[in-house]
Amino acid sequence: MKLDEEALFEQEVEELMEQIHQQYGYDFRGYSRASLYRRIKRFASNSGIESMAVLKESIASDSYFFEGFLQEITVNVTEMFRDPSFFCRCARMCCLYFLHIRL
Repeated sequence: MKLDEEALFEQEVEELMEQIHQQYGYDFRGYSRASLYRRIKRFASNSGIESMAVLKESIASDSYFFEGFLQEITVNVTEMFRDPSFFCRCARMCCLYFLHIRL
């Protein structure tokens, strides 16, 4: 994707996230943008969606479609624990926190 196409895609994703927040109440502001962009691209590709306009319209008009979209882009809690680097960082932070309290 060219830089101008990437910038347009990112803007369209932000508009989509606002649409979802307004319509369904889900707030993705805290999500990693790189991860969100990857997941949306994968979902669109797997669903045969060729444009953000079609994706926005499908999400706005079909709650079942939105549920599938939501399942694809949200991070399943168990995914965090299948990522060894995340789990190690989390465990390390917990250990440091408890050591700090004890000292």
